[in-house]
Amino acid sequence: MDSNCLYCGKAGVLGVTLQRAVYGGNHFKGSEVVDVCEECYPKHQKSRKTDYSVFFWVFLFIGSILFLRVFHEVLVEIQKLFR
Repeated sequence: MDSNCLYCGKAGVLGVTLQRAVYGGNHFKGSEVVDVCEECYPKHQKSRKTDYSVFFWVFLFIGSILFLRVFHEVLVEIQKLFR
């Protein structure tokens, strides 16, 4: 079965068949099967990739603040013991 590529519109695509979600407004309407040629498939994969480095740095920043607060409390308690 030949069809057109979702991205470049090339006719007669015998590449990768994908299933993607279809939304109407903010509601999930179902899914549809689309064809993507082999040249456009890497673009599709790149567009779906989530950049987790932002989450990592936010987590690291919040974690370091919490660690410093706890470390400070421990130092204050140790200082109280030696007074």
